[in-house]
Amino acid sequence: MAWLLLGILALLALGVGLAWQPMFVTFWVRGHTLTWVMGFQVHWLWWHFGDDWLIPQTPAAHASGGMSFDPSLVKDGLWVVSWYRSFLQRAWSSVRFTRCDCHATIGLGEASDTALAIGAISALLGWWLVHRILPQAGTTRPSVKVEPNWNQADFHFHLATQFWFRPSFMTVAALHSLVAEIRDGVRPHKLRRVQHGHIPGGTLGSSSHRIAHENRDGIHQGHD
Repeated sequence: MAWLLLGILALLALGVGLAWQPMFVTFWVRGHTLTWVMGFQVHWLWWHFGDDWLIPQTPAAHASGGMSFDPSLVKDGLWVVSWYRSFLQRAWSSVRFTRCDCHATIGLGEASDTALAIGAISALLGWWLVHRILPQAGTTRPSVKVEPNWNQADFHFHLATQFWFRPSFMTVAALHSLVAEIRDGVRPHKLRRVQHGHIPGGTLGSSSHRIAHENRDGIHQGHD
């Protein structure tokens, strides 16, 4: 019995140790006009994995065996979306950036249009940098550059980021978000109850009947 307990404790310690090891992710997007390439690389301990793909893909890549759409799944999907947003908010705090390079070249043919586009994109990238990247960058200094092409219509974009996180933090964030959504969030069965006319403390149907009855009594009293 003692050996079994020691074995279980050893497996738990090993699992915690592995989950504490950081996972490094490299993500990039680069392209020109209508040709784009997106890819990623994941490195965790001795495990390496990565892929890249063209955007947009060829028509053959979009072909599938056919799918049916069930409108009833939308209600349950709302709960999943709510949980996913909560999970991202919690998980983002555990992400640490070690690299973030964003370079863009924009030209719209007209100097005034190009200047307006440069200003809008610079403002958008500035907000993203200040509110999303810098708080998680530590001592890393991101490189962001937006350049105009005054001579012709042109659009080049290159984004390369590298960040790391601990799988244990992601697991805790997922469980925390799940518990919070079950406790306080909009659950699928509540959505179904509301759709069928049920609300806490009564029903939509009984409320409407009560209002109609009160209006009818008011009309009769007015005639009297």
